[in-house]
Amino acid sequence: MKLILILAILLLHSMPAPAVADDSPCPKTVGKVAIRLFPDGSLEDWANLPLKLGGRLLSSPAMPSTDPNLEDLWIFTSAAPLALADISTLVPSVACIDFTQRNTPLVVRLPDGKCYARFEFRAETTCWSLRVKSTPYGYPFKVQLENKPKLERIESQENPDWNLVKDLPLGSATVEIFDRQQRNLLLVALKDVTYVRLKSDPESWMLDKSKLEEFSSDQDNQIEVDDDAARLVRQRLLQQLKYIHLLLERANQQ
Repeated sequence: MKLILILAILLLHSMPAPAVADDSPCPKTVGKVAIRLFPDGSLEDWANLPLKLGGRLLSSPAMPSTDPNLEDLWIFTSAAPLALADISTLVPSVACIDFTQRNTPLVVRLPDGKCYARFEFRAETTCWSLRVKSTPYGYPFKVQLENKPKLERIESQENPDWNLVKDLPLGSATVEIFDRQQRNLLLVALKDVTYVRLKSDPESWMLDKSKLEEFSSDQDNQIEVDDDAARLVRQRLLQQLKYIHLLLERANQQ
């Protein structure tokens, strides 16, 4: 019995002591920045978050944290310790998104036990980019914005972004698809195209031949044609268009 008691005591002393949270004050300078974006999940599909300091793009971006204790945070690591005063103008830099500070940055100790300069930003979409994919390839198009002139269609097939329109305002748009040979002949007009609708229900803008025919028949009385013969020509040419896909384009890093 005495031997068992001794072994139990030795085992107890050999067990590691429970971790004690470090509640000591953080230094005034830190080498890491933790950034939280609101609403949660903003840019969740991004591989990194470009940053600007004093209006200049930093060579190293913030990266999404892989530590479960730092969920939904972007982490930037500096080459040298920095004071808050040195990085007061730090801000993410993403095209078509406006970032505003939610509160005053602080140096804090986060759940992983390390000290960070913590920044919080509200991310607000300010514009969007629209890509129009067609099958067969190369149908010209125009984008009509509310109370604005039409954006000319992009016709060059030598440019890989021939079918991309960038920096559209957040209002409603109409995408007009024209015949590839008769470039002034309007085949179909896709109305009420908005950032919100494309983001919330992207599949509804994947228009196969049957959906295009339905859309066209609904608009037959709205699209201007000279006479019934011209309408039949348009319908025949529309049959050659097999697929139109409207997509939100990911904002470019800048």
